[in-house]
Amino acid sequence: MNEPRNRTEIIYYLIHRMSRVEKRHFKLQNQVYGKEDKAFIKLFDLFNNMKVYDDDALEVFWETENVQHKGTCIAYLLSKVIEIMYSKGKQDTLYVKNLIEPHIKSFHVYYRIHLLKLAYKELDKAEKIANKYNDLSELFRVLKLKELVADITAHSEDISEPIGVLLEKLTEVSEKITHQLYLRELAEKVYNGNPSELNEARKELLKYEKKYDELHPKDRINFNRILARFFHRKMNYERAFSFAILNLELWNDMPYLIQCEFYSYLVEWSNMIIAGTYIDIGIASKHHQKYKKLPQKYKEIFSKTSTNVKIYYYMVSHLFDVICILHSEKYYEIEGVNKEVKETLRQYSPAHLKQTHFYYVLSRIFYVNILAKYYTESEYWLNQILDSSLPIIPRILEEIQICKLLINYEQNNQSLLISSIKSLERKWKISPPSSPNVLHVLKLLKKIQLKSNESNLPKLFEATYEEALQIEKNTNNRMPFSKWIAQQM
Repeated sequence: MNEPRNRTEIIYYLIHRMSRVEKRHFKLQNQVYGKEDKAFIKLFDLFNNMKVYDDDALEVFWETENVQHKGTCIAYLLSKVIEIMYSKGKQDTLYVKNLIEPHIKSFHVYYRIHLLKLAYKELDKAEKIANKYNDLSELFRVLKLKELVADITAHSEDISEPIGVLLEKLTEVSEKITHQLYLRELAEKVYNGNPSELNEARKELLKYEKKYDELHPKDRINFNRILARFFHRKMNYERAFSFAILNLELWNDMPYLIQCEFYSYLVEWSNMIIAGTYIDIGIASKHHQKYKKLPQKYKEIFSKTSTNVKIYYYMVSHLFDVICILHSEKYYEIEGVNKEVKETLRQYSPAHLKQTHFYYVLSRIFYVNILAKYYTESEYWLNQILDSSLPIIPRILEEIQICKLLINYEQNNQSLLISSIKSLERKWKISPPSSPNVLHVLKLLKKIQLKSNESNLPKLFEATYEEALQIEKNTNNRMPFSKWIAQQM
């Protein structure tokens, strides 16, 4: 869907992203209104029943229902929908919530004893904090409380802002939330979409780029991060790297934001370092050294941060170490990484990691141990992967299955190798693997089994090596199997 152009399109967009439970909750919460006040509920039903957004149907609705104040009706419905969708604080950060909470508590105390002017001043303070950190769910919560006071004080401007002003503010926040939802949809396409969805997302991002200067710095960071991921998937690592650098500059201009969103700040460093490994390992290493100093630089923040953030920080560092070993081909150095990662996982449970972070690191360690001929260690990491409670990513599973074949070949376990090749062939005939590299290695191993004369193997490995390099050049590869093929030549 294209980006919503106006408030009515925003309402349509949001309603069609509400769950069935949220829609039911909306009806139950608003059924108490009298007949004359139910225009906004009928408007909800109109948008909910639309298959596509229809301006003509909306005009008919206004005439049929004889709605006198269209703007108020639209603003009220928009605020109610946002209230339902964000009632659980999906976008808030604990840090900002903690800053605002004392003012909210003070508000409730003053409100209860009818000191409404003091109550409203507390909400003014809370609103400033929410605006500073661009925390939209908290801002929405504060504005709804202001609306409550405004209703009671009968528009007394010496106490509160006019209700119209508050509705405009609520509409503006609703629009910003909608833009964030829209960006989230684009991010999903960029991160996980197929090639056609990826290109479609790029067109939408180009349109959105025109609004860049109007965005809050926090939204600029999110936008740049999506672009960095797009260029990473397109293997334009220079552009991906440059957007990550740009984002770090934005972060450094807002130290208060680093304090409340330290995890996102670390993600930015991770994106920059990993993109840098594809450009110049030396430059990436210099940035990695700075990354390793972050816990000391932000000592107070790091000490108070959650286990999820701490284990993510260490796993990114381990990932970089493994990539450097693959780059240098000094596979024996994996011994040190083995010890460090085991220590990290001993201190912090893998359950605190996202599945991508867990598998991207451990699958690479598994592979490098095979290259180092440390089969006991490779078996250990394989068990760590397979025994994990985290759902395994299909592409990672494909790479692991190939690695298991490599171990069978290395250990001359011919019967298991042959049966495993046949099993994978049957499986991938029905559902082909996502990576051409794994299929390439599978075909290589099958050819090896068919070659009765071992003197032909060097030529076979040499030809396959060149093909593997070409595949890796044209696709994103976490496990460069050309490294293993080179060892056999």
